[in-house]
Amino acid sequence: GVGEAGTFPLSLFCQWEEKNFLGKGNEISVNATLGSEAQSLKLGYVERWFLGSPLTVGFDFELTHKNLFVYRAGAKGNGLPHPYVSKEHWANSPGLAESFRLKYSRFESAIGAHTGYQWYPRYAVIRVNGGVDFRVVKNFYDKDNNQPFDLTVKEQLNWTSINSFWTSVSFDGRDFAYDPSSGWFLGQRCTFNG
Repeated sequence: GVGEAGTFPLSLFCQWEEKNFLGKGNEISVNATLGSEAQSLKLGYVERWFLGSPLTVGFDFELTHKNLFVYRAGAKGNGLPHPYVSKEHWANSPGLAESFRLKYSRFESAIGAHTGYQWYPRYAVIRVNGGVDFRVVKNFYDKDNNQPFDLTVKEQLNWTSINSFWTSVSFDGRDFAYDPSSGWFLGQRCTFNG
């Protein structure tokens, strides 16, 4: 992606996956990203045939740090970000000068669990999956000298819990899932945050 002006224009991504862990068809993975604006580490484990059936059970753990920017809160009490004085001024401005933006750091830690089941009728593989994610988030910035315009950024100055539940369904008619030469795929995922 496009980085912020003045940052080192290179990031490193490393991923290791074992799709047949201990010869039992289970999957273990490690993903790491190291860049000037974002760093992350993700560990995952998936058991594909839980209790001898096509039931999938998996767990994930993730740590993420990001450097982000947000509008500063306006001092005029007009409900607009600094330095805007009217809604027209804000709407007609193509962007916000870097000197008016608030840079902050965001730390996230997450743990998740998911499960799924698959059927093998003649026309496609049908998969139904679901999972939960438990995430804690904290933003870091100088609260004595800066206030963000975005209330979510302000609220997450303290440790904040963000939990989500997701579910998905897919129909896979490809000849080979990892490198298909023919077939079709249809899927949908819904996530509920709270």
